[in-house]
Amino acid sequence: MQTIFCRILVVPLLLLSGFCLYGFLETFEPLAPVEQWIWRVIYVVMASSCLWATARLWRTGCRGASVRKQSRARG
Repeated sequence: MQTIFCRILVVPLLLLSGFCLYGFLETFEPLAPVEQWIWRVIYVVMASSCLWATARLWRTGCRGASVRKQSRARG
């Protein structure tokens, strides 16, 4: 059940990273150069974070947090 829930969480993360890709492409429209770079950095950081979280959730299936809690209780 926990694995299914984590895979469901992947969908909004992928949608958000897609939105960030669209936003990044929109920064090539006429804007002030400083403003373009600020938005590009924001979109790249957000998309990278979403893709990293997606990969982590997909590989571990939410087991990472529960494993850490168990190892602390033993030590």
